[in-house]
Formats: sequence, C-alpha cells, structure tokens
Amino acid sequence: MGKWYRKAAVKAAVLIAGVLSGAVFVTSFAVGTTFAGTADPAKILSMTNQPYEESADFKAAVSDSMSQVFHMFRLEDLFEMDGAYNPEKPVDVVEYYRDGRADGEYAAGVAYTLGDLLEWGEDYSSDAGDDYTENGVIVCQKPDGQYHYYYLEEFLALFGAGELRMEFADAYMNQEIYLQGLENGMYESSGASGGMKILGSDGSTVYTDCWNFGQSLREQFAPVGAENLLQLVNGSEDLNGKLSAVYDALEMTLGTIYDEFSTYQYGWDHLEEGNTNLTYLYINTDTKRVETNRSEYREYEDAEKNLEAMKSGDYVKYMFVYPKLKDFETNMNVSASGEWEAVKSQETGRDSGIIFAASVDTSYPVRDQFYEGREIYDQNVPFLRYSVAGFFAGGILLLISAVWLTAAAGKRPEDEEVHLNAFDRWKTELGAAAVVLAWACVTWLAVGGEYVGGNWGEPYYAYSYYNLATGTEPQVYSAMFTRDLGMADVFTVFLYGAFTFLCFFWGYTSLVRRIKAKILWKGSLLLAVIRFSERVFRARTVTVRAGLLFGGFLCIQWLA
Repeated sequence: MGKWYRKAAVKAAVLIAGVLSGAVFVTSFAVGTTFAGTADPAKILSMTNQPYEESADFKAAVSDSMSQVFHMFRLEDLFEMDGAYNPEKPVDVVEYYRDGRADGEYAAGVAYTLGDLLEWGEDYSSDAGDDYTENGVIVCQKPDGQYHYYYLEEFLALFGAGELRMEFADAYMNQEIYLQGLENGMYESSGASGGMKILGSDGSTVYTDCWNFGQSLREQFAPVGAENLLQLVNGSEDLNGKLSAVYDALEMTLGTIYDEFSTYQYGWDHLEEGNTNLTYLYINTDTKRVETNRSEYREYEDAEKNLEAMKSGDYVKYMFVYPKLKDFETNMNVSASGEWEAVKSQETGRDSGIIFAASVDTSYPVRDQFYEGREIYDQNVPFLRYSVAGFFAGGILLLISAVWLTAAAGKRPEDEEVHLNAFDRWKTELGAAAVVLAWACVTWLAVGGEYVGGNWGEPYYAYSYYNLATGTEPQVYSAMFTRDLGMADVFTVFLYGAFTFLCFFWGYTSLVRRIKAKILWKGSLLLAVIRFSERVFRARTVTVRAGLLFGGFLCIQWLA
C-alpha cells in the first residue's frame, strides 16, 4: 500500500493533471501579459487591485484627448481666417512642410491659396497616375554658379526662336543632338557634355551647363504672386538651387492637406460640452485668447477662478500645465516633465505664456470614451485576477506533477525494477528528435495557420501624444480596455499548451526511465557510431591505422 503512487492509474491521473496544469499555466500567462501589456510580475500584480483612474489606460486616454484638442486647434488655425474657413487663405507649403502650420503669411515665398491646394490635393490623393512628368523641367547653370529653371517646351522654344544657341568643345556633339537627348529624358546630371556653353543672341555666355531635372510635378495651379512655380523660384535668391526641396514640400502638402481638411470638416463634436467628461481650458496669457469646451469658462478675466473650479470636487482627475515646469499641477500619477514638454511642443513659441488645463469628471455622467473605458476595464480586471491565480496554481501543480512522475517513472508497486516501454528502447537521440519534431510540426502548423497567435500577435500599444511629438521612446500601456479576447482565442492557446506539455512529459518521463535504467548513454546513437568506428578501426592494417592517426594529427594541427 505504501507504493500506491506507482500504480498505472495513479500515474496516468498525475500525467493528465500535469498536462492540464501546464496548459492552464501557459494560457494564464498569455491572457495576463496580453491584458497587462507587460510580463513584469510586479506590475501585473499591482494592476489586479488598481482602479481605472490610476491605470496607465486612463492616463493614455487623457493624453489622447489632449492630443485631439491640440490637433483641433492646429487645424482650425490652418483652415480658418478670422474664425471661419477661407479658401483664399494663402498657405506657405514650405512652412506647412516644416511644422504643419500656416499663419496666412508666406515668408518662404512658396504659397498657394487654400482652395487651390485642396482641389489639387484631392486629385493628387486619388492616385490618378498623371501627377508627374518625367522630363518636364530643365536646369541651367549660370557663369556665377546660380541656377535658372525652364519648362522643357519653353527651353526648346528659345532655341527655335534663335534667342539661345549651344556650343560644344566635343566635336561629336552638337545642339540638335543635345536638345533631342534632353527631350528624350537623357542628361540628368551636370557635366553631361564637357565644354558646353549656351550663348545668347548677342553672343554672350548665358549658361555654362544644362541638364534634365528629372521627375517633376504637373502644376494644376499657379502659386500666389507668380504665373507658375518656376517663375517664382527663379525670382527668389533664397530658393535658388532649391527646386527639389520646394517640390518635396509641395508633394507632402498635397499628400496630407486634403485628409486634414476631411478631419476638419468631420468636426469635433465628441469634444464639445455635453458630449464628453473631459473639460479643457486653453489660456494664452500673451494674447488673452481663451479656448474651452465649457461655456462658463470663456472669459479671460475669470481664468484663475475657472482653474480652481476645474480641480474642485471629489470625483475629478486634473492636469494643469503652466509656462514654467515648477508650476505644473496634477492629482494623476504622470510624469510632470513629460506632460509639460508635450504641451510646450504644441506651441511654435517655446517661451509663450500658455496655460493648458484638462480635467475629467470621474463620476462619468456622460457615456463617452472615458465611461466606456472604465466599464470595459472593470470587466477585464477579474480576468486579469483569474489569470494570475491560474498562473500560480498551474505552475505549482505542474511542478508537483513533474516531481511525482520523476519518482514514479519506470516503477511498479510490486517490485523495484525499472520497466521500459518500446519508445524507451529507441536510440536516445532518435527519441529526443521524435519528440521535438512532433512538437515543432504542430507549432509550425498552428502558428503558420494563425490558429495560435492570430489575434495575439499585435498587442495594443497606447502611445502618449508627447512621445510622438518629441520622438522619445514610446510608452507601452496595458491593454485592459483595448484588447478584445474571445473564448476561441483562449481555448486555442489552451489546446496548444496541453499539446506542448504532453510532448514535454512524453520526452521527460522517457529520459527519467533511461537514466534510472542506466541506458541513456548505452542506448545512444553516438555510442553506437563510436563502437562501430572502433570495430572498423581494429579491422584495418597497421599501415592504415598509422595513416589515419597521422591524418587526425594533421587535422588537429590545422585546427590549432
């Protein structure tokens, strides 16, 4: 009776318990780390008792809402003049390319009206395929090193009218051949023909070189103050030689401005009073501008009183960003320097007197994204707790099962002999390879077919807006209210975990029996190869043995 643990039925029950506990262990780990967004046990444990308002998810939601507010401000500044949309507003594409803004001025000198850019941008975004021409622009270099740009047709017309002519030091090159090459898209860099000169009608040297610019935008509209883009660039000392940069700025503008206008048109109803639990208050102390979604907070003179009102009450989380970091106020567990830097990065002037305040009513009277986040978070917290409990319980039971099977492997109640099965008599390496190969094949099929990992392979990353603005390392928050796990996902991982530990115990118990029977080395393939080699070696003549030994010696010397 004292050796009942060796009974076949008991060992089978322990094996089943071990496989199932291993599956629970793996599944709990997958669920827990997915919901928590981290594999750090300390963080996962702390999250099991953490309210939504103290969670990284809540902080991410607040940061995202603040980002949306600043995005709204930027788009309103971009598309509006005097508080209303104005299609005649000039937009400097270089300024827009640099910082995504347009203040109605065009210091860089390359401006288009907003209406023209939107119409052009809509066509450009449609990928019609005719936005570019391959050899539509010619670059000419003057004797002083400055540049002048021509459209191809304009350039060829000057030669046809006799206003320009070419001379070459190369006897095999002439004007007709070179112009034909330009027209065909050849000569895309300077120095294509050494010794070139382009003379004016009076015989003076106008240009010392010319070449094909390459791909260029087809212009649908003229910039403000010019008939076309090249006329504008040719007339500006600041833009001379920078046509590529101008085209880059124009292409980026056309590729994004229509989408931003669509966002602007869609509106920001979800940020308006009555549609959100978020209250924001933007105060520019330099211009006395106030922006808010609360009607009673619109007066600049009441700014201090309104700030106090925003942080009063038992159910409120707030964050106040002042011009100086030392004045930063919050009752949230956030990085003061990070949030302060985030707001400052939204303003063009780093020393501007901007105060930005945000607060959330955590009684959630409005069923907005904060309310929904809290509801889903509270629903998922029990799953996180269950996964932690399952992880520890499964791990403990798995360890007990492994120890039990280690003691009972190969033993029976009636004797002390080690009993082997047919698999145990396989060569050691072949047995190990069979176990690993079986597991690897199923793993390949499961992962390759996305039966395991299909919905788990892209964990949710909630980036705070200041990480994107400043280019710092992204903060990875939990997925407590962003990850949706179905029972099919969980069950699939459970089955995969069960198969994994079935393979583990298959190989492990065989290994234990081999060790107990002292056949791990005796039954190995390597030992069989060595013994076969010894028999072959002994069967050879003395001369052959000496040759083999000498060859082995040379190999050792070469490797050394």
